Amino acid sequence: MQPTDFVTALGQLLANPALQSSFAVNPHAVADLLNVDNNERALFTALSPQHIHAQAKLLVTKRMREVHKYLPITFKEAGTNIADIFADYAIHYWPSSYRRHQEDAYRFSQHLIQKRISYNKSEFNRIKFIYSQRRLKIAVANDAFMQGKKFPALQLFYKTKQTYGEWRLFLRA
Repeated sequence: MQPTDFVTALGQLLANPALQSSFAVNPHAVADLLNVDNNERALFTALSPQHIHAQAKLLVTKRMREVHKYLPITFKEAGTNIADIFADYAIHYWPSSYRRHQEDAYRFSQHLIQKRISYNKSEFNRIKFIYSQRRLKIAVANDAFMQGKKFPALQLFYKTKQTYGEWRLFLRA
């Protein structure tokens, strides 16, 4: 097995709270577990567990801000405990694709659905489309906003080479 370089090992440590707890107790055991390169092992084991924890929290907060850009209504409706909900999600999932912000928003939406936590369907439809490889999609949402009020709507999503967009047909009762 190839030895793990410092940056990769640090990334794995920051993304895994259980590993952080183990590192606080025994950094050498974690270095063994991650197979940290011998040339970088001393540097890795000298890291401060408190700084690792603080940096990991900062990264989760940054991720949450990026996801908020895709799901602002969902975040607003979830209220003050959204940070705790996101932290619970972030412990179990770390995006890895080059479209990590869209992936994170999509996976967080799925997390909300699984946990039966309120979310905005029109935002979910949008992020699901953005994250998908599809070029065209029609979706229905009962909570699309128009002039500050929720209405049922048909959503038509499209992608071109340069951008993506959405048209809405609001359905008034």
